[in-house]
Amino acid sequence: MRVLRIVGVGLGGAIVAGAVVGAISRLLMRAVTVAADHPGSFGVSGSTFIVVIYIVAMIPGGIVAAFTTRWWRWLVFGAGSVLLFLPAVGVASEEIGGTHGLSPVRWVLLIAASALVFATIPADAVATARLVDRWRGRSARNLIDAADLSAARQ
Repeated sequence: MRVLRIVGVGLGGAIVAGAVVGAISRLLMRAVTVAADHPGSFGVSGSTFIVVIYIVAMIPGGIVAAFTTRWWRWLVFGAGSVLLFLPAVGVASEEIGGTHGLSPVRWVLLIAASALVFATIPADAVATARLVDRWRGRSARNLIDAADLSAARQ
């Protein structure tokens, strides 16, 4: 029963963080479209798909983070981040294509919004790990103290 609770914490962290960060990412994607002076719209299915991908990508990392605070949990989050990064590049190139004649202000907005979309990828991993750690009763101070104690023993 304890294992199911721990898995549930990891799953819950991935769902909450993925939903919030995925929604923010979707809004930023819309900002990229507007900055590139392209027509665009919010489709329910497309927006839902983006949020679901952000959730699914963090589930393995969230579950691993629920069981351990060791450094290698970030490798699992990294794999999930790659899953988000690859389609993001394709979507960005499709959305940004045809930017001839943009004003300098639009270029700045386009670059800034695009950078923020890509920044949501590691933010999803960090948010998931922090939620899981908080729900498991691990504070940042406790994690630092545990690392110091472990290093002192070696």
